[in-house]
Amino acid sequence: MPPKKPAAKAGTKPASKKPAAGKAPAKKAAPSSSGAAAAAPPAKKAAKDGITIILKQLQGVLKDEDGKMKATGKFPLVIDKSGRAATFLRYQHTNYMQAVSPADMQSEVLRKALIGAIRYGKPLTIDMVESDMYENLETQLNGVQDGLLNSIVSRDLLKDDKYLSLVKDSDGDEYKDYMFNLVDEFVFIIVTEKEDQKDEILEKFYTVRITE
Repeated sequence: MPPKKPAAKAGTKPASKKPAAGKAPAKKAAPSSSGAAAAAPPAKKAAKDGITIILKQLQGVLKDEDGKMKATGKFPLVIDKSGRAATFLRYQHTNYMQAVSPADMQSEVLRKALIGAIRYGKPLTIDMVESDMYENLETQLNGVQDGLLNSIVSRDLLKDDKYLSLVKDSDGDEYKDYMFNLVDEFVFIIVTEKEDQKDEILEKFYTVRITE
């Protein structure tokens, strides 16, 4: 009879195979940049100051009944893709201008609208419609006075009677310095249907988004 094989010892495990010497563990393939899988769009940055409301609340927000907008020191940027907010503002007690209208964007027309709004303590509303017209507005206002848009947005124009530098002799006696008694009630409003706004613009304004 052939000799018996020795019995395996209890509890012993077969030796695991080791990778061949000199071979590194395989790495996972890097994601392809060929565009096969579409990258997720970058998340929108939230405006630093702002509020989301329904249309019927707009009048109260613009009157700043709770003082929140005044606390930020910013003027409102109203964003409403439906265009209803622009229609509402057009028929309020305001100097309303359309940024897409060549007639409205003439420098002298803008000067008179601005100084009139400051003099009578009412809003100057610029309707951008669905267009990106901020830079064009800046150019036209700079035609009145260098850096004028930034001076309005920062409220610097309202300090130390600087707005009087916009007044011309031809404007008449109603624009004499002692007639500007409602300056604190002046509001500069931009309204737009374009939801996607540049961060640098959002940072300058108190953003009022209208939801349906």
